[in-house]
Amino acid sequence: MPNALPPLDADHLSLEQVETLEELGLILSPPINGKRKVSLDAFTTPPPQIPDPLPTSRPSATFHHHPSTPPHDATIDLPLAPWSVATLEFLGFTPAAAHEILAHFRDRPNPKFNCYDIIDYAESHVQGKDPRQKSLLPPRELMTQMGLNEAMQDALTDPRFAGVAGTETLQFWILDTLRVNYDALFTLQDGLRDIAIAAAAAAGEGEGEKGGSGDEDDEDDEDAEDNDDDEDDDHDHHDDHDDHDHDHNAPRAASSSNIDADADADASTTLYAATPALPLDAFLDPRNPGGAPLHIIAQTRE
Repeated sequence: MPNALPPLDADHLSLEQVETLEELGLILSPPINGKRKVSLDAFTTPPPQIPDPLPTSRPSATFHHHPSTPPHDATIDLPLAPWSVATLEFLGFTPAAAHEILAHFRDRPNPKFNCYDIIDYAESHVQGKDPRQKSLLPPRELMTQMGLNEAMQDALTDPRFAGVAGTETLQFWILDTLRVNYDALFTLQDGLRDIAIAAAAAAGEGEGEKGGSGDEDDEDDEDAEDNDDDEDDDHDHHDDHDDHDHDHNAPRAASSSNIDADADADASTTLYAATPALPLDAFLDPRNPGGAPLHIIAQTRE
């Protein structure tokens, strides 16, 4: 039975959606190595201030996150396809590890009925590289053997959050961060698609309104022509019967000034495409008390 899933390299966006997003200034470059540069401006809003909790008598590893707003000109290299080497690199893997994981995912048995996604294969890759005998290795050396890239390692070994990191194992935080990045990726991809759909719908409504006003203008013009014909008939009738037509007024043609005013009003209509406001927690580590960016935001730094 043929595989019913879309091709692994299928673009998350249609060609029309890509063109719309380019016109809106959200897609900033053509695809390079399975990624396109995207502006984050459409996804950022001023974060709400979260009040600190009341003090408790018992210490806790739980903390509260105050997200920070990315720079106005922040960009990100977003993978085109959800199942690709670029996606696995986005999650935090090196190119070599990404190719290895994708090969296992591509060669999975019965792909039509296999319920495991690429993130499940990524997690299995990490778990398989963390045998007990390696548990005493330095964190960076262990993560290197797992195939995690430098940006991911920097985020997970940031000394500012050593206290929080110590509440769970390194493997726990790696798996958790992979999931956070994976969810953020689809939030971004779906958000871009929704923006493109909303913009196309708004443009379609605008074309419909303009088309409708044109039909009305045509009808008014036809009425004006009919009225002019009636005037000519009445004028001929007036020449033949001067004694009887002095008290009759010819039908008045429709005012062209009113038609022009309506057309100008339609032409000046401004269309706005609503863009979704995504929570900044999609871009930041929810475990981070200081708002330090995770791997996906580290990519935005030039």
